[in-house]
Amino acid sequence: MAFFEQIKDMAKSASEKTEALAKTVGEKAEATMEVQKLNAAIEKHEARMREHYEKIGEDMYKHFVEVGKAPEHLVDNFAVVAASMAEVNDLKNKIADIKMGKSGCDIPKTTCPACHKEILASAKFCHECGAPVAKEKPSIIEEVKEEIQEAEKVYKEAHEEALAAEEYPR
Repeated sequence: MAFFEQIKDMAKSASEKTEALAKTVGEKAEATMEVQKLNAAIEKHEARMREHYEKIGEDMYKHFVEVGKAPEHLVDNFAVVAASMAEVNDLKNKIADIKMGKSGCDIPKTTCPACHKEILASAKFCHECGAPVAKEKPSIIEEVKEEIQEAEKVYKEAHEEALAAEEYPR
């Protein structure tokens, strides 16, 4: 009988160890799932923050273009944005030229001044955003270059005035 008692004790011990192991695995799985949920919530909030940072940046850039004043530490970044916008537009125009050449189609196209989507040159309104398309205006590249030059001029004047009035810390 002692032999069967030993087997019974070993089976009971194995059962208890298996139960403890299953409990530990279950707890770790729950913890892992909770961590995953929290990481997903973090990613969601970080994405929202990035979206709003981008919006803040766009608003600041628009304000700079309209008013010509911006914090000095951002002006170089604005110049890079404006130059990149001009380059993107130029590249999009090159893509349009390639597409027209390959398709054998010579329908003139241009870029919407509001949303920068490719539209027919004869369009009176953009099919993407609905903005009116003025005729006999310089290309968007020329407009951006002019905006950059004007913004740089306004910035230099404002900067000189601010330095003279000591509005900016040195």
